[in-house]
Amino acid sequence: MKKALLLFLLPFFTFSQIEVDSVNKTIFLKEINKVNLSQKEIREKVLEWAAMSFNNVNYVTRLNTEDKFIAKGIFQVESQYNGNGISSATQKHDIDYTLDVAFKEGKYKVEITTGALNQAEFPQDLFSYFMNFEDYQKYWIKYYENYQGAGKKMALKRMKNTKSMKKMYDTQKKSSAKIFDQIKPKMLNIYSSLVTYINQKTDDDW
Repeated sequence: MKKALLLFLLPFFTFSQIEVDSVNKTIFLKEINKVNLSQKEIREKVLEWAAMSFNNVNYVTRLNTEDKFIAKGIFQVESQYNGNGISSATQKHDIDYTLDVAFKEGKYKVEITTGALNQAEFPQDLFSYFMNFEDYQKYWIKYYENYQGAGKKMALKRMKNTKSMKKMYDTQKKSSAKIFDQIKPKMLNIYSSLVTYINQKTDDDW
């Protein structure tokens, strides 16, 4: 029921802008909302929502003060890319995100930021996927120049092969576009869920 509710609410929050910070290599959402609640009441709502939304709220919480709440979470996306320049079976990847909520009397600010794509094979920023080809090739050459594991020499040879790298680049770019398109609604769902909970009236008459 909760999932259906979030999907139903999502269109009403499409005004929230998902932006890309190419300098800091992050994808972020930032909104300031007014609400007829005190700072204390907003904080209580945020903490209640967090307790219901995270499996272990104590584990994910990074800051919990009178005027700010910060938590680290993870959501999953899917891709069909195996890191070798060819398509593969669908794989799931964890995307880290940070939720930062600041509250004052009658208003609160929500910031959701993500950028890290956790791949066991190639830990890297999501934004390496969106480089132009020349920067992409330089990135991987430098990566393997600093790599100390087995197969370094062979990997470097392949990274310097323009034809091979172009194939890898084209395949990865298609996959990354699909990943990026999944991140935006995931972030909006988190935002809409929190805002909806803050805005709903508390019914003490039960």
